[in-house]
Amino acid sequence: MEAIPVTPAKGTAIQGQTSFNRKVRHMDKAPVMEHLRVLRRLESETYPPCEDYLTLFGPSHTEGVTGYISERWRGSICEWCYEVVDHFQFDREVVSIALNYLDRAVAAKARDTLKAIPYLEFQLIAVTSVYMAIKLHGAHETHDGPRRRLRIDAFVELSRGHFEAGAIECMERSILSTLNWRVNPPTLLRFISNLLELLPEWSPLPHTVSYGDALGGIYDYARYLSELSVCVSKFSFTLSSSEIAFSAILCAIEALQATRTVPDFARSDFLKNVAEATGLHADEPQILSACEMLRELYPSIFGRDDEHHLFASHACTVGQPQSVSGKKSPVCVLEEQAESPNTRRKRSRSSDDDKQPLYSSF
Repeated sequence: MEAIPVTPAKGTAIQGQTSFNRKVRHMDKAPVMEHLRVLRRLESETYPPCEDYLTLFGPSHTEGVTGYISERWRGSICEWCYEVVDHFQFDREVVSIALNYLDRAVAAKARDTLKAIPYLEFQLIAVTSVYMAIKLHGAHETHDGPRRRLRIDAFVELSRGHFEAGAIECMERSILSTLNWRVNPPTLLRFISNLLELLPEWSPLPHTVSYGDALGGIYDYARYLSELSVCVSKFSFTLSSSEIAFSAILCAIEALQATRTVPDFARSDFLKNVAEATGLHADEPQILSACEMLRELYPSIFGRDDEHHLFASHACTVGQPQSVSGKKSPVCVLEEQAESPNTRRKRSRSSDDDKQPLYSSF
């Protein structure tokens, strides 16, 4: 089983740069630790992992049955979400929020109705979840000025008319009611950013990278691994966001050990700080399992290309963001799902010269 080729987002350390603020700050760790405790309590009490709706009724109810969702369908929806936010230049963190809405809403509906969810309804919930996540968390100020908001008509066009504005608005009300208006989950990136504040600084040594360079590389690797994890349901169904974020950081430190080495004392102090603030330990079964799953999502950065990987087939093609003025546009979610994996990969490698943008401007 081969790993699906993945291309990191433009500007990440995986491509040779770092997007993390390199400025070394001398700060009190106590406020960060308290903030992490609050986030951990919030995710435990309000946003725990949702029920596994894909196997709620047993594999025979969904696997190979036309018209019902499966792991492949969920992964494809996740990839489509990344294409949308990249195309319109929103932060990829929006996708993890959208998938949080999607998983919780679908799990609740499946549990209440005791029926598997048809994929057409699943797609409507997915489109609405992205619309909600962008509306609530995507339209923030940037250094280039106010970030544009997407009207609901944009999502009607993205579905090529399969879903009307009224249907999306109705589903939005239904999702909000189902989620009890709890629409601010602690995200993977929020945990990653706060956890890395607990990595102690060190003075540069001969033949070693600076604290800022190491921190930037770890941040970018951890962020990208966390983006991949959103596409695999087992992460959402069995692990909390803090567990995934902590595991992504540990994997990033491991992957960068040869080029951006973290001194032993710094790694030891970091683990102690994290344990004190969150109760998470690097040697506990949940974290070890999460780390192994993350390694399988992107084996090349760990030098494991020749191994058989359980989750490699689930790792979606989280590609490089496309400019809104570029040739590639988000595709209809229904058409995207109808394609086979081989067709999708061939399309991603083919020339885009004959494709026209869905929106010339927005």
